[in-house]
Amino acid sequence: MVTNGSEQQRWLDKTRETLLSSSQAVEFHVSVNYVTILIEFLQGENIDTTALLKLAAIETSLLKDPKASIDGSQYENLILATVKIGDNPILWGLEYGRRLTVFRHGLLGYAIMSSANIIDALSLAAKYIQGRNSLISFNFSLIGKTDDKPERVSMGFDVNLDNIESCRFQIDAIFSALIGVWKEMLGNSDGIEAFYCSFPEPKNAGLYKKFFDVPVLFDQPRNCVVFDPKAFEAIARQSDPMLHSMAEQQCKTLLEEIDKQQPEREQGLELDIRQLLLKSPGNFLTQHQVAQTMGITARTLTRRLTRKDLSFKNILDDVRKQLALQCLQTTEWSVDEIAAMLNYSDASNFSRAVKRWTGKTPGQFRQDKS
Repeated sequence: MVTNGSEQQRWLDKTRETLLSSSQAVEFHVSVNYVTILIEFLQGENIDTTALLKLAAIETSLLKDPKASIDGSQYENLILATVKIGDNPILWGLEYGRRLTVFRHGLLGYAIMSSANIIDALSLAAKYIQGRNSLISFNFSLIGKTDDKPERVSMGFDVNLDNIESCRFQIDAIFSALIGVWKEMLGNSDGIEAFYCSFPEPKNAGLYKKFFDVPVLFDQPRNCVVFDPKAFEAIARQSDPMLHSMAEQQCKTLLEEIDKQQPEREQGLELDIRQLLLKSPGNFLTQHQVAQTMGITARTLTRRLTRKDLSFKNILDDVRKQLALQCLQTTEWSVDEIAAMLNYSDASNFSRAVKRWTGKTPGQFRQDKS
């Protein structure tokens, strides 16, 4: 039996969601600054924001503290209350994102604007965005190279929200903010190839044409924007190394303060890592990539894991075990196909891993479970 890649991907997606949904909840935080921006926008639309804040259990007085944050469930409840207003929930996310200008991201915005090149800018965003909104996982990849420079860059996002409507709202806001920041920096959208959205095309997809003068593709494997990094060179020529260094240091200090204020997040560290790994099965993130997504260094991640008598290697091995045994039990795929899908170098290594986990060969394990 020969299995095609799309069938494997569907199985991985379904199994991943099952494993993720069975995990306990992880605490997330969102800067109150983003709540304030949303509330200001809604007030401009003559919306009763007092009622919305009450539904989300957010104290009005909290909006006056620029250093404050709310938890992920409060933020999601605020979004859900917002999208229920009127007949066009897509519009709210797009309009909200339009107001997320580069400098409304605080010190992170200054650090990005003063970066020497696109790689530095994206690395900063990936490293420090979770200091502002830990619901968003940010990553990027380089596509092709000419004279050691990437021909294109893919910048992707994961949004850690459970509800489909709130997740789409946040994705819409991110894309709208991205094109707004791009135009703010460069004056136009030249260089952006397309936006790729994971959700189905909505009935009123024409709204996206109103906001974006670049193609928007739906039903895609992931949420990302692909662009030409050369468009960033004009900004890079105006970079300010001193400003960049100061802004980055402040971002680092902010993350350290958050880390000190929220020691309870250590309890969810293993679960955070498992969730990130389950979102990239078959092409598992490295420890460095996981640390980058979490907004910390690989060394800090190792130190935190050591404090809990854990190791990244053991967590990855256990995630592979979950997927491998589930696959052996629920599919008829060959050992070679499963080994390749889970990124083992060959079937022999995979078989040895199954033997280590269960004391049985893959064939014996299948037979006993049938």
